[in-house]
Amino acid sequence: MFLENILFLRHKPKAEIKELVAAVGLNNLAASMIMLFEPVFLYQLGFTLSGIMLYYAVLYSVYFFILPLAGKIASRFGFEHSILYSNPIFIIYLAVLFLASFNHQLVWLAAVIFAINKTFYRPAFHANFARYSSVDSRGRELSSLNAISLILTVLGPLAGGIILKFSGFGALFLICSIIILISSWPLVRTREKFVPTDFSYSDSFDRLRHRKFRPAVISFLGFAEELLTLTVWPLFMFIIFKNSYLSFGAISAISVGLAILISYYIGYLVDKKNDRHLKNPLVIIYAFSWLWRAVSQTPLLVALGDVYNKTAKTGLYLPYFSLIYRQANRRGNLKYSLIMEMSLALAKAVIAWVLFFVFILWPSFSLAFVFAGVLSLLYLIL
Repeated sequence: MFLENILFLRHKPKAEIKELVAAVGLNNLAASMIMLFEPVFLYQLGFTLSGIMLYYAVLYSVYFFILPLAGKIASRFGFEHSILYSNPIFIIYLAVLFLASFNHQLVWLAAVIFAINKTFYRPAFHANFARYSSVDSRGRELSSLNAISLILTVLGPLAGGIILKFSGFGALFLICSIIILISSWPLVRTREKFVPTDFSYSDSFDRLRHRKFRPAVISFLGFAEELLTLTVWPLFMFIIFKNSYLSFGAISAISVGLAILISYYIGYLVDKKNDRHLKNPLVIIYAFSWLWRAVSQTPLLVALGDVYNKTAKTGLYLPYFSLIYRQANRRGNLKYSLIMEMSLALAKAVIAWVLFFVFILWPSFSLAFVFAGVLSLLYLIL
């Protein structure tokens, strides 16, 4: 009871939100243990910076075209069941990625499987949170979800680095798979209340082009900068820290830990103030964090840049997603979540393809970071 009061600031969320928080927290722990090191894994397999971008270009291109199927799955079986079904797919993905150590061509199969996992997981998660979160306390519920996930993901990079240092990628993949299985438990504790409905595949693409969703779609394209957060930046850090898994993981853990400190305060402000008035200054602050990264060439500056970027992003995402979930309530939770995810997937696919060709001619980390800073300004449009 004490822990629950601390995490939710004495607010009593619905049971569905608490189950979602528990499941997503464990899922994020596993993901943070492996995803930070995924581009490093590809790099050590012999992939160039351009080749790594090709992997993500394939991943997000497949994701974009199969995403509307998420609507059919979630509308037929329910949001929680869709998240639940994503877990074994994620484990299969980890297994195939590990086998790619012996046959590099399996990397492309892993990209397709990961796209399928994301199709089951991400739209259902956003739709579920938008449906069950409290309108009056959404900021605090978001900050609680964010803080719990961050607390666990503080351990992720550090634990991942320790496991890689002493046991290698095989052990890391196995441990992540076990955690993913455990994350399924909160989702099956109670029966989901859900009425199956029909969902059209083609209508999802029509909504993406609709005029009333245009500002949101353009803003969601800013999520393309996340691709560089998840790929180019970790690889750059790994090189700067002289291929040290432990130093790399420790710095990432410290950055996430500091981000937690501002999470509750921003969440409280979201409930008390206008989301947009909070969001827009934080977008500018976040964009400048990418410029810091672009000029960082020493371990100290890189470490400070990681802290700055992750702290700014945590502050930005709370008002931004509060605004998203409020609009989702008005325009249909699942439909609006799919618009966001399809915009995100399209943006990341396009940027990955562009960087694939750019890096063939000019493999520059600094160029990529400036590019990410410019893309992040699109968050202002929502």
